[in-house]
Amino acid sequence: MTKPFRFGLQAYSSSSPDEWRNLAKKAEGLGFSSFHLADHYIGDGPALEAANHPVQNLAAIPAMMVAAEATESIRVGCRVLCCDYHEPVVLAKEIATIDWFSDGRLELGLGAGWIQSEYEAMGIPMMSPGKRINKMVETLSLVRQHYSGNQIHLDGEYMKISERPEFKSKKPPITFFENDKVIDAVKAMTKDNFGSVVITDKQNKVRGIVTERDLMKKLLFKSMNPKTTKLKDIMTSPVKVADKDAFTFVGKDVP
Repeated sequence: MTKPFRFGLQAYSSSSPDEWRNLAKKAEGLGFSSFHLADHYIGDGPALEAANHPVQNLAAIPAMMVAAEATESIRVGCRVLCCDYHEPVVLAKEIATIDWFSDGRLELGLGAGWIQSEYEAMGIPMMSPGKRINKMVETLSLVRQHYSGNQIHLDGEYMKISERPEFKSKKPPITFFENDKVIDAVKAMTKDNFGSVVITDKQNKVRGIVTERDLMKKLLFKSMNPKTTKLKDIMTSPVKVADKDAFTFVGKDVP
């Protein structure tokens, strides 16, 4: 299957925010297929001289997003994002976010890194070429899984990402009724080190939630008495519930 030959424009720096936006718009207006930049961080000095590379005064991730926001149809990307310069899990979400905001116009490029003087100037260990390439492959797998919508699992040499086992045995939420007193909820939260309690009715239907923020803003700031104030007076409602069957009842007073 053949694909049409495309032309892209690559830039490294900008003297102002407007200049960068206008450059992206101009590339789009001239019919270029893509607008790219690189992923380098060092400024003028010995490290850049040793690298023999142009100065880049823009960080790739935010510059890509600005270019995408300033244009309508041109693809935006980076040639290429150095995997060693970014935390892989964070990078995967940043990539997906740019792709989402740009309506699928992200053109992703990943690289294994090559400028030794930049690694040294940034204090990043530079592994052998083979190891850097293997890490790049794992990063690509992580990015692809991030798009899948499924639980991410990666048992690689450089990344070990999976569901945390302690979450499987996590305690269910603490549940009270609307007419229960705030003081009782606070005692339960303190005992089990919880940051909130769920407010339900007799049929186990969630009516609201009381968080530490609610206690501060709605109780303490208004000088309300926790011994006499009912939870319904300070709860946040409505709330979204992921698992309606995972509640532990503590409250005594059914509304």
